[in-house]
Amino acid sequence: MRLAEFSQHNPAAVAAAAAIVMLFGVLALLRLPIQLLPDTRQPELFVNASWREAAPAELEEALIEPIEEAMRGLPGLVEMRSEANRGRGGVRLTFEVGTDMTRVMLDVVSRLNTLPPLPPDADEPQVFGGDNWQTENAASLLVRPVEGHSIPDIAVSYQQLMEEVVEPRLARVPGVSRVNLEGGRPREVRVVFDPHRLAALGITPQRLAQTVIAARDVSAGFADVGRKQFTVRVTGREPVADLGGLVVGWSEDRPLYLRDVADVRTEHVEARWFAYRSGVPSYYITLQRTSDSNTVELIDGVKEAIEELNAGPLAEEKLLIEMSWDASVYVRRAIGFVQESLAIGILLAVAGLWYFLRGPRALLVIGASIPISLFFAVITLHLLGRTLNIVSLAGLAFSTGIVVDAALIVQGNVLRLVQQGRDAWHATIEGTHEVMPALVASMLTSIAIFLPILFMEGLEGQLFKDLAITMSVSHAASLLVAMTVIPAANRWALARPMPADQHEHWWRAMTGFAMRLTDQPAARLGWIAGITGGSVLLVLLLAPRVDYLPVAQTDMIWNNMRLPPGGNIETARREIAPVVIERLRPYLEGTKQPAIKYYNFSAWGGFGGTAVVYPQDPRDIQEMVRLLREEIMVGFPDTPVHTQRGSLLNVDGDNAREIRMDFQGADLVALMQAARVAVDEIPNAIPGTYPQAFPGLELNQPELQLVPDEWRVARSGLTRTEVAAAIRAMTGGLWAGEYFDGDERLDIIVKSHEWRSPEELAELPVMTPSAGVQTVGDLTSLKQTVGPSQMVRINGHRTVSVTIEPPENLTLDQALDALRSEVEPKVRAAMAPGVQLAYAGSANDLHEALRAMGQNFLLALVILFALMAALFRSVRDSLLVMAVLPVSIAGGILALRLVGLAGFQALDLLTMIGFIILLGLVVNAAILLVDQTRARERNGVPRRQAVAEALETRARPIVLSTLTAVLGMAPLIFMPGLGAEIYRGLAAVVAGGMVVGTTFTWLLMPSLLRLGEKSTVTALQMGAEALPGEST
Repeated sequence: MRLAEFSQHNPAAVAAAAAIVMLFGVLALLRLPIQLLPDTRQPELFVNASWREAAPAELEEALIEPIEEAMRGLPGLVEMRSEANRGRGGVRLTFEVGTDMTRVMLDVVSRLNTLPPLPPDADEPQVFGGDNWQTENAASLLVRPVEGHSIPDIAVSYQQLMEEVVEPRLARVPGVSRVNLEGGRPREVRVVFDPHRLAALGITPQRLAQTVIAARDVSAGFADVGRKQFTVRVTGREPVADLGGLVVGWSEDRPLYLRDVADVRTEHVEARWFAYRSGVPSYYITLQRTSDSNTVELIDGVKEAIEELNAGPLAEEKLLIEMSWDASVYVRRAIGFVQESLAIGILLAVAGLWYFLRGPRALLVIGASIPISLFFAVITLHLLGRTLNIVSLAGLAFSTGIVVDAALIVQGNVLRLVQQGRDAWHATIEGTHEVMPALVASMLTSIAIFLPILFMEGLEGQLFKDLAITMSVSHAASLLVAMTVIPAANRWALARPMPADQHEHWWRAMTGFAMRLTDQPAARLGWIAGITGGSVLLVLLLAPRVDYLPVAQTDMIWNNMRLPPGGNIETARREIAPVVIERLRPYLEGTKQPAIKYYNFSAWGGFGGTAVVYPQDPRDIQEMVRLLREEIMVGFPDTPVHTQRGSLLNVDGDNAREIRMDFQGADLVALMQAARVAVDEIPNAIPGTYPQAFPGLELNQPELQLVPDEWRVARSGLTRTEVAAAIRAMTGGLWAGEYFDGDERLDIIVKSHEWRSPEELAELPVMTPSAGVQTVGDLTSLKQTVGPSQMVRINGHRTVSVTIEPPENLTLDQALDALRSEVEPKVRAAMAPGVQLAYAGSANDLHEALRAMGQNFLLALVILFALMAALFRSVRDSLLVMAVLPVSIAGGILALRLVGLAGFQALDLLTMIGFIILLGLVVNAAILLVDQTRARERNGVPRRQAVAEALETRARPIVLSTLTAVLGMAPLIFMPGLGAEIYRGLAAVVAGGMVVGTTFTWLLMPSLLRLGEKSTVTALQMGAEALPGEST
């Protein structure tokens, strides 16, 4: 038994099935994880490398480059990016989507075991999932005192609480890969000596370190004594307070104790980070997520942990922890905007149906196809493990008006037969079967259009896969609904006489209009040439420039700064932070406008800092950006500050519209010189841009270089390594192992008293084996110079990058053209031999995406043509249907231009997907007209009459389908809201293409179908009534 007949005989079973689908759809909707975008991040691993007190150049040579060499050839490796800073760095490994990360992790750990021996005080490399250099952490938190409670230094007073209570609780949150106590100041054991007294007693700093290292417990094995076995241990470990009793040398027959030459004490390490929350000193914590975690679920877990901590251990200490950066706020707001648009779109589509149907029964029967079809898509998303994000929700919103198409066509055909005198039972079966071939063809073409998207790789595939799934499943489900729910519901809907179509005269008028304008062969050719040629010309003249992703900005403002040469964390704490806090105070208190809700200011030692400002009213954000650039974040000598708005579409931790010029080579100075030319020329070529160089463009980190005097060093009985160790003890400190008290593991640092000038360093004494006491200046020549504060390597090559974000009114493609035509020639003229230039970031991604999109667009056309040729069994009819595509594409381009009048709108990747969606939708009307015309011709109806009947019978469903589809998308085009820019172009392309395509298809398809018509046969010659739309 056919499906329609079964449904008509078993309405209760169909109703039960529909109810089950809706129930499971609601459950799936509630259980779908929520996030802003589909997971577009490529899988990553991060190898952390730390070597205390090491300069970037030494860190690069001793740790970074060996790690890079070991990682070469990893399966699926796309990019290897390394950083070497002062004392720490790492290597970020980025892999292709779909790489087996479990196997890669094992491979990475195995390769790390083959590294050459590390420096004594370097930490073993550690491997982490995710990326330690994300521009935005999954979350950041600030711990501050409650109102009225003042604490000089939270890190000193509560470091143990942070390590033992706060960090473990946050680490238990599902999805958190790492908790960084950025504001932490862990304790260490310091052995502080007087170099003059030490040298006078003939003791070296290395001797102190060796003595302290030897003070540890040593297992001496096991001994069987009679019937007992003893564990033998040499207990050499001393409490910190008793370390002063260690013998470090002898003066004649008198022992020299450590306390005689040094002070031993436990202290907190120097601060590496500080933070303020709206001017209040705070302890800064950042959270990083695993690659497969869900942002909203992670934030919800963090908030639960915050509630527990604030109600328990932190409340007892009069502390409060709160979110500094909450990504879920923007996720929920963007998702909420699409949900509102979806609901309003459904209401508009239903209202449009009500206007034309006017009957509650007809409206319920056809309107039921919307939720049922959409719930099929939601269930599919849940089964496939996808998420509810702005892309999948946009797919549901676009489907709102489209899924009624099949129901409208089926029910319209049934009603036509009823009005011709058929009984409701047979009219339902016959009407459903009559249009089913065309509906199946329409459904197959729509789904086939999305097949290339489902198999797209890279970011484009990850980004648009949810859209393809939701629209193809909902479209297929709408056909199933039309074949089952409509026949079953007609047992109730057609029990009473249906009201006559109040707009029948419209359809007849539309038919007559099209037939009259295409009666003459010359007129047909003119319409075909004019519509097709005009469409092609319109596309060529009005096509916008291409962009990568939409400009989707948030209401937070980032102010990233780089500290002046030689600046440290105290520079930021004493010279920058108080000024920024004082300048922002009136805006925070509301005495100056625009007011701000709150702000976060933080800085980290030796590198830079950031101030993140949140305006009270998002409408004031442009004025706040101006104030920050011109009045607040200015006036700090040699401290460049880059101010920009945050973006919703941060992909792989980078801005989604970022262009990067990478200068690579071995000579760091030559790289910086070439990059300097780019930084100077870019603002002239692209006004409104603020280029940033990373790392900095000058070797401006002050250095004291001590060059060993080979003859003097050898004569004194020392080696260069021993000289370097002695000098390290007089500067950053000599690492002497770790002290473990059973509960806490502390570094032991042997360090001299502080000195205050390079000349004082040169006069410090060093005890030598052969030459007695020598000064640092005797053994080395000291000179003051500069060096790099950071070093970056990409794929094994030293790199200096210049990044820009094009202004809001400029596409990525236009910016690239300006760079290549105006900036690149000047840069290449200044480049030294051995320097290479490459474009990266979104610039590289754009070219790859355009190539992939072009290939998929052509593939979609081929699939569409082949499928229709197979369904119609005619290449000619397939070409007739394909002829409507140019006018529809022109309609999409025209709509894009109209939207651009209200604000900047480029042809970005999301908008390009709109054209692929359009291909599958606009052919539906043409398929119906060709199918109905050919069916009548096969029954002996003359072509002119066949075309006229096809136009009249399909006018109502075509108009209603287009109307509901456009109304369903209208909120995404016209509603303002966070992230509205993401969908506006896409929705405008689809809606505009459908309106223009349907309008001109009404003339183009009759012209094409009537080609070759032998003669104009009048109604009287046929001995029948006037054709539809014509009067006798």
